[in-house]
Amino acid sequence: MLDIPHDPRYMRAMMILVFTFLVLLFRRVLSSDPSRQSYSALDKKLQILKALPKKGQAMARFHWALAVLASISLFLASVVHAADITVLQPATDSKPALVLVSGEFLPGDEKEFTRKVLDIDSAVVTLASPGGNLYAGIQIGKAIRLKQFSTLVIDDSTCASACALAWLGGIKRMMQPHGQVGFHAASITKDGAAKESGVGNALAGSYLNQLGLPDSAVAYITSPPPDAIQWLTAEDANKIGIDVSVVGGNASSGITAPKPERREYKISDGVDLFGQDLRDMPLRHASLASCQDACDAEPACRAFTFNRKSSVCFLKDGANFSVGYEYAVGGYLPMLADNIHASELKIHQHMMAEGKFLQTSVPETFEECIKACDSENDCRAFFYDQKKHLCNMLSTYEGLTTAKSMVAGTK
Repeated sequence: MLDIPHDPRYMRAMMILVFTFLVLLFRRVLSSDPSRQSYSALDKKLQILKALPKKGQAMARFHWALAVLASISLFLASVVHAADITVLQPATDSKPALVLVSGEFLPGDEKEFTRKVLDIDSAVVTLASPGGNLYAGIQIGKAIRLKQFSTLVIDDSTCASACALAWLGGIKRMMQPHGQVGFHAASITKDGAAKESGVGNALAGSYLNQLGLPDSAVAYITSPPPDAIQWLTAEDANKIGIDVSVVGGNASSGITAPKPERREYKISDGVDLFGQDLRDMPLRHASLASCQDACDAEPACRAFTFNRKSSVCFLKDGANFSVGYEYAVGGYLPMLADNIHASELKIHQHMMAEGKFLQTSVPETFEECIKACDSENDCRAFFYDQKKHLCNMLSTYEGLTTAKSMVAGTK
C-alpha cells in the first residue's frame, strides 16, 4: 500500500509540483482542439482543485491531484492512437500518388495530413476509419478538395462519420463494391452518452455546401442520430446527388477503374525479411490481407513483412536477408527466392542472451548487429542494447533472461 507522508510542508510542495505539471500539460493538449467540448469534465476537476482552500485539508488536495492526474493520463493514452497517414508511392507523370489514411481521427491529424501531402500534385486518398474528431475530418476533406485529390474506400474497409466527411472532399469519390461509407449527425459526449450537436451539424452543413452538395445530400448525411449509421448505397447516391464511382466490380456496377492485380507471393510464417523498406513504413492497423493488398497496389513492392503482434506492415522493394521471429509473416515474389539468405538466427524481443562474451561493437543499426553475428561462425548468440546501441556477441549460448531494452538473437 502507498504510504503518503502527512507532513503539511511536504504536502504543499507536492501539490505545487503536481498542479503546475497538470495545468501546463492540460492546457497544451487543449490548445490542439478548437471545440474543447469533450474535455469539459477534466476542466471542471481542475477548477475544483484550484478552488480548494490554501490551508489545511492537505490530504484532500493531494487525492484530488491524483484523481485529476489519473483522468488526464487516461485521456492522453487515447490521444496516442491517432490516424496513420502514409504516402505509399510518389506521384509520377503517368499516375497519382497513393495516400493511405487509417485509424481514428483525432485533433491534429488534419495538420499531419496537410504536411504530408503539401508537395504532392496528384493523389488518390484511401480511407479506412470508424470516424473521430469532426473538425479533423472536415479539414482533411477541405485539404483533399483544395489539392484536387480523389478518394477511395476499398473492399472490406469502413469509412464512417468524420472519415466519410473527409471522403466527400474527393474531386472524384470512389468505393469498391464491398467498401462501406456511413454517415450520422455530429455529436458530443455528455453524461457518458452521445448527444446530437447543433453546432457540429451546422459546421458539417457549411462544409457540405462548400463542396457543392445539394440540400437533399446534406439532409441525408446529417439526419441519422449519433447512435446510428446511414450506409451509402449507389441508389441513394444517385437519388440525393452525390457523385460516386463504384470501382473494381463488374460492368453492371458502373466500373470505372480496375482493382490492383493480385500477385502470387511465397508466404513464410515465422520469417522476418530485413531491410529494403519503402518510404514511410510501417503501415499501422494492418492485417495480413491488407498488407498483401497494399503490396499489390504499390508497383515498387516486391516483398513485405507483417507483424501479427503489433499489426504493422513493412512493404519492401526487395529481400535478401531473413531471420526467424515468431510473430512475423514474410511474403515475397517467387523471383526473389534465390536471392534471400535465410539466417539461422531467431530473434527474441525484450530478452537478453546469456553466455561467454565474444566481442562488443557499436553498429549504426540493429540490422548490422544481426548480420555481424550471422556472418561470424564463432557467434552463437547476441543481445543488442537498444538504448546504448551496443551489439554484444557471445561464443556460447546458455539461455535467455527478460530485459526490456534488449533484443536477443540465438542460433
